Amino acid sequence: MTSGVGTLIDQQKISTTIADLHSNLSAGGSLRGSWLSSIRNAVNYEHKFETWYPYGEQSKFYDHLHAKKDEWLKDPEKIELRSDESNDLLKFQATCNFIIALCRVSAEEMSSRCASGKSFLTYGAIAFMNLSQTT
Repeated sequence: MTSGVGTLIDQQKISTTIADLHSNLSAGGSLRGSWLSSIRNAVNYEHKFETWYPYGEQSKFYDHLHAKKDEWLKDPEKIELRSDESNDLLKFQATCNFIIALCRVSAEEMSSRCASGKSFLTYGAIAFMNLSQTT
C-alpha cells in the first residue's frame, strides 16, 4: 500500500524510529525529553560515567565511542537508536548522532530545493559542515 508519503513499511519504520528517539530522550524518567541534558550535566558537573581522570570501568567503551564519532555523516535511518540501551554513554552518542544526522539531511534537502539556485544553507550550515569534515 502506498500513499502520498511513502509505503506503509516506510511509514512504520519512521514511526518506530520516532518512538525510539522519544524513548531515548525520555530515558531514566527524564521529563520533557531532557535526558541528553541530564547526561551532559552528569558528565560535566558531577564527573559521572568515569569520563574524567582517573578513568574507570567506562574506558572499555572509549574505542567504541571513538569509532562512532563520525556516525552523524551517515543516513539517519542507518543509525541504531536501540543497540546501546545498557550503556548511557553509548546511547547518548547514538542519540546525538541521530539528531545531528537528521538536521544535516534536512539542511541538505532544503538547500537542494532552492528555486533560485544556491540556498543560504549552502553558504552557511552546509559550508560549515563541509569545512568541519576537512579538519
